[in-house]
Amino acid sequence: MDEARSLYIDFEREAEFACPHCGTANKVYDTEKKLWRHLDFWNWKTYFHARAPRTDCTNCNIVTLVPIQWARLQFHFTLLFGAWAMRLMAERPFNAAARELREHDTRMWRIFHYYVNQAMAELNLTQVTWIAVNETLSRCGHRYITLFVDVNTKIVLFATA
Repeated sequence: MDEARSLYIDFEREAEFACPHCGTANKVYDTEKKLWRHLDFWNWKTYFHARAPRTDCTNCNIVTLVPIQWARLQFHFTLLFGAWAMRLMAERPFNAAARELREHDTRMWRIFHYYVNQAMAELNLTQVTWIAVNETLSRCGHRYITLFVDVNTKIVLFATA
């Protein structure tokens, strides 16, 4: 079984946090316990445990979970873990990246889809005038990958297997 280490992060008593909507400083209304997988520390899996504060904004009257700087709130990995996972998945098969990170490959696919969908949402296609299509052999057995690329910027617009 993998050994794991935990880091506990907390905020000071009477701390105030800015409302994510209007920026007004507010005291903590309540907290939610959260857990995130972080990069391994030597040979140990490392987890961050934190009480994520919620504020009851005095200005806009909304109870809101305060954004966490090191992770997305509905994501079970730190941002650094997600970035490292994406780097590994760019260089090797997802299963190999998952084995190195000691995570299930379906969790790697969730990280991959999140960042690809985010990049696609931010992609501006209004200036695309020429598209190149390239089909290449993925592995023996006639499995192909098709790429659609903007000729001017060399940005991949779409890829499919």
